[in-house]
Amino acid sequence: MCIRDRSCYGVIVVASMERGLESEREVRPMYVAVGGDSTGFLARFMYRALEMAKEIDEIRTELLACHDFEPYEVFNTLITKGARSISPKEFVDAILHMTSLTPSPHAIFATIERQRQGNPQIEFETFVRFIYPLKGANWTPLGPKKLLKIYGERTIELFSKLWSMLFAREEEMQAMKLDLSWRTGGRLIDLVAALDRGGKGFITLDDLYVHFRTNSIPISKADLHILSLEFGFETSRKSYQEFCNELLPL
Repeated sequence: MCIRDRSCYGVIVVASMERGLESEREVRPMYVAVGGDSTGFLARFMYRALEMAKEIDEIRTELLACHDFEPYEVFNTLITKGARSISPKEFVDAILHMTSLTPSPHAIFATIERQRQGNPQIEFETFVRFIYPLKGANWTPLGPKKLLKIYGERTIELFSKLWSMLFAREEEMQAMKLDLSWRTGGRLIDLVAALDRGGKGFITLDDLYVHFRTNSIPISKADLHILSLEFGFETSRKSYQEFCNELLPL
């Protein structure tokens, strides 16, 4: 399976998955047609994504509530004086230095790509997407003139915990996405099409809601909203291919 180039993050990754995965793939069940436990696995996968998004949002909300935490000031400590952005490699190096974390290259790549959105540089708006909760929070920026030099122990702990969870989330999500691809035998789009109630030609949030209920997974409308943000529903619908793209491993 082809992997995107990750040289901009200062790590070396071969252009294909390790050969060991090929032998593992041979013994894994393949669901060429939509069947087996593919549909149930998709529901569990999306629900797990929802759980992690809510856990991360709790940390984000608590971090923003810290009186000594100001995202703009933190970002200024990452970039060169006078600059407005930072390269992905420099950004990763700075975050790992600040948090003393040692995530895998795969987790680093997936975490940064989630928010970078094709931008070659990390700007403040990108940094905020890592910090700000999906569900929103009461936060008023202190502004660039508020330069705080000392962070409390709890603030540092929460900042490190947030990045630890962001990296761990991508590690788990990428593994589950790879498993989902195996389960559908490369025909993920057939599984996605099966979610479409009424043959509309696209997937709606109501389709997802019914899918969860069909698989006996309780989900509220508020949860569905968070899930829509997690999977990039900029509107209330997505084409089959757009939704497939959200489910494919990087």
